[in-house]
Amino acid sequence: NAVNELRIDIKNNETRRVRREIDCWRTNNRTMVESADFKCTVLRFYGRVESEVTDDEGNAVIVYGKCMISDRVFPYKQLRPAHLVKHCQPQLISVYGLNPNDIDNPRNGIVILVAIEEAFDRKDVCFLYDPLGRNLSLRVLNPGILNSRISSNLVDLRTFGDINGFLLQLPENVFPYRRILSVHAKYACARALCKEWVTEDENFDDYFDISEAGQAEIECLEGLSWNTINYHDVSSTV
Repeated sequence: NAVNELRIDIKNNETRRVRREIDCWRTNNRTMVESADFKCTVLRFYGRVESEVTDDEGNAVIVYGKCMISDRVFPYKQLRPAHLVKHCQPQLISVYGLNPNDIDNPRNGIVILVAIEEAFDRKDVCFLYDPLGRNLSLRVLNPGILNSRISSNLVDLRTFGDINGFLLQLPENVFPYRRILSVHAKYACARALCKEWVTEDENFDDYFDISEAGQAEIECLEGLSWNTINYHDVSSTV
């Protein structure tokens, strides 16, 4: 019995270690170098290019694009390409059954306003997948940002509270990697529960139970439900 208990303890500790290693969504782990090629690729992939011009060398240059959450047009520089698995940790893409070169696959990204991208990295927001409506909606978890503006541009005066529940704007049958967003959502929800931003009686059960996005989840997160999730088991940062 003692040996079996030791084996279980070792397995549980190893599972916690792996879960923590997978958490790439930390502000101190973000790359500050923006990939222009990746940004353009993602904008074109999701059909979010609003206007472009031709430069002196005959290359198409994007001038305006549409944020995939606010669904409004902004100058190119005000949009940021959010890698789902962060570019600074490309080795983690393999745990989702993807190849290392998929780190720059447009499905590993979305183009959104800088403030929303930073909130995603901090796990202040997440995306919940509804398999019935086949859509992804933004869930603002941190109540402290509800009154914060999503942009300094006068084109959009809305706050995070205003866009809470907004759908991610996608072409028909085109999705980012949902299995990655599903894992991010689990980590973000666990953090929110730990910080008492949400309560245990909130209805996340449907997401955990019926989301087909989780069907290809990595082994160490299988079966992780709203009732069993513990942020200290999945991340070393709060």
